[in-house]
Amino acid sequence: MRWFRLPHTGLGNCVSGLMGLALVSGPLISVSCNGVGDFAGDPSRFLGLLVNTDVTSNFLGGIQLETGEKLSLFGRFKSTGEVDELQEVVYEDAEGRTSTLAFDGGLPSEAALHDGSTITITYEQADVNRLKGVVKVVVAGGGDSFQVPFDVDLGLALNQLGQMLSDLTGGAVQIAPDSGAVSPTARAVAPAADRAAKNSEVRQQDVIVPILVGLTVAATGFVVVSAMTQMLDAMRLAVEATTQAVVIAIFAPFIIIGEICRLAATRPLLTIDVQVSPSYLPGRRHG
Repeated sequence: MRWFRLPHTGLGNCVSGLMGLALVSGPLISVSCNGVGDFAGDPSRFLGLLVNTDVTSNFLGGIQLETGEKLSLFGRFKSTGEVDELQEVVYEDAEGRTSTLAFDGGLPSEAALHDGSTITITYEQADVNRLKGVVKVVVAGGGDSFQVPFDVDLGLALNQLGQMLSDLTGGAVQIAPDSGAVSPTARAVAPAADRAAKNSEVRQQDVIVPILVGLTVAATGFVVVSAMTQMLDAMRLAVEATTQAVVIAIFAPFIIIGEICRLAATRPLLTIDVQVSPSYLPGRRHG
């Protein structure tokens, strides 16, 4: 089942609801042609969410942070420029180490850490409220392999997830209290030269569609944070105390990926038009 074919599936309806709420909740955002900013600098220096406007590309966009962390999003666009399917997220940490998280039907399915450790997720139940199945972790270098059942409650609030994650990692990985909805100061920006000839209707559409992409990424991020945190908790309870630190270290980058995605819609947004992912962002490793 394809959760990100939004009109047709359970979680798709949930994601659509989350995006709709963010767009109609009064002061969260006001989209107008006056809200469009111009960015005349080098896109590789831009800190925030980049959204690709080339709908023929499998590169959806990317995120760059002040910390030096970078993230690329791969999948498929609808002809309207909205996300049809998210297939893979590639994450580069501040030390330049790359990890990947692949999706199947909108759900995280396979993860590969920079050292070669892997996480494989098999679902037995997947709906808007709950994810149930089996998660398998294989430690790099021919190390141990662990497999445990999980039961993820997607209704857990951020403060509950935050406390759980703090307890699991000793505060090393944290969840921000922000909802992930569009911030009051959110604005879409684009190279100034591309704006001169566009009328107000087109310019407003140029703002709305990238923001919808950002909200889709944010909704995906929440699912990843919620699922990975609760899977980690299930795995921690099943392994010996001496192994818990290894398991936490394997899961942590993927919870960070989810958290970066979850807050995507709160960041400045730059539209770009490229066929392939730019060299300053991490490249795809699958597909």
